[in-house]
Amino acid sequence: MLDGDLADLDPAAAQGAGSGNGSNSGNGGDGIYLSTAVEEVTLVPTAFGERWASLVPQLGLNALARELALQAECVAIDDQASPQRWRFRVERESLRQPALQDKLQAALSAHLDVPVQLDIEAGRATDSPALRDTMATRARQRRAETIILEDPEVQQLLSQFKTARILPGSIKPL
Repeated sequence: MLDGDLADLDPAAAQGAGSGNGSNSGNGGDGIYLSTAVEEVTLVPTAFGERWASLVPQLGLNALARELALQAECVAIDDQASPQRWRFRVERESLRQPALQDKLQAALSAHLDVPVQLDIEAGRATDSPALRDTMATRARQRRAETIILEDPEVQQLLSQFKTARILPGSIKPL
């Protein structure tokens, strides 16, 4: 893909990739590479989030019930209540459906071997398993970009060929 092709996909990306206007945070704004590791939501790690993120893969869920578990932020757990009460925050209305809640509740109850009551509230999650995965992926992407951009051979080629560019999206972590 050439720099000119970027305008067809995203005008902001094309502007940052082909110009030295300072919109590039990946390398000091010299227009050589526009990072694809953008930040949208900030992860705010919590103890409940850590516990939930480690528990979700063990629940054996699939389809939309799995997506509910991945998108849910665990905001409270009352282990002393009978049944245990787990409170989650989920942004998407389509995932807050009673049938999905029942499937997640049954899987959690079976895994913990105790009765569980789920309460799901509407709101944006700031610590969900999906958000943790996204942030880890973005961190790997930024590390891969840094490795390439700081490589002496890459720097030499970019300085030798003044019109050379590293195309956005062309660097992938291993």
